[in-house]
Amino acid sequence: MAKKKITCWKCDGSGKIRAYSHIANGECFACAGLGYKVVNANHKPSTLYAVKIFADFNEDGNPFMGTVFSQKARTATEAKRKAIATLSRGCYADCIDSIEIE
Repeated sequence: MAKKKITCWKCDGSGKIRAYSHIANGECFACAGLGYKVVNANHKPSTLYAVKIFADFNEDGNPFMGTVFSQKARTATEAKRKAIATLSRGCYADCIDSIEIE
C-alpha cells in the first residue's frame, strides 16, 4: 500500500510544542518530533462535527435540546456512532430521543 507524509496537526510541522518545553524538551508526541506523520495514501482526515442531543427532560413531555458538543470523526455516520457510544456511558443514557449531526 502506498504511503504519504502529512504535516503533523499538533505541532504544525515543527516537531516541538513550545508550551510543553518542560516535558521531554517540548518534543511532539504525536509525530515523535519528526514534524510529519506517515499515513496510507488513501487516508481521509478527520473533521469536527457538531452533535446536538435532543432529550425529553420536561415532565410535560416537551422536547428539550440538552447539549451541543463536538465529535471528531471521518464521516457524519461515524460521528453519530461515537456520540451515541459516549453518551450511553453518561447521564444521558436513558433519555436520548434523537441526535443530530452537522
